[in-house]
Amino acid sequence: FPSHDRPRPGEGKTFVSIKIASIYAALGKKTLLLGMDLRKPAIHKELDTLHNKSGVTTYLLQSENNWKNLLQDTGQENLDLLNAGPFVERSAELINTKRFEKLMEELKESYDFVVIDTSPIGLVSETIDLTRYSDINLFILRQNYSFINQVQIANGIKNLVLDELIGITQHVLI
Repeated sequence: FPSHDRPRPGEGKTFVSIKIASIYAALGKKTLLLGMDLRKPAIHKELDTLHNKSGVTTYLLQSENNWKNLLQDTGQENLDLLNAGPFVERSAELINTKRFEKLMEELKESYDFVVIDTSPIGLVSETIDLTRYSDINLFILRQNYSFINQVQIANGIKNLVLDELIGITQHVLI
């Protein structure tokens, strides 16, 4: 994509993911915030008491790991975090494995809600691969910041890949 068409950092996707997960947890729902921005994880930066030393990539690369041992306590009742983990070059390959599929099945069985924070759609292939595990996909745009062409990108991806309409929202950070 030309630079004026691409999603960019600061649009609010991680912020929105954290807020949605926090709301479900506050409503008494057992919730997991799943960090799947494997290239530039940001959740641990937003929740500054947490780290990204281990997480999804650790679990996927080391077969003896149990994902439950990699959870981080967010300090909010009913809200756990499984962060992305250290960067690995072949992140797209890791997502398209039986081990990852098993992880997603176990997370769905263990939690009422799993909120997935991903890389910007359209920049990396694994974001599109993750849509098959979700019931709802949100494409985050930030007013006076995001490029309007991103709506066309989202619609193009929807037409090519997704069976259902991507939820589109505008988010303003004040």
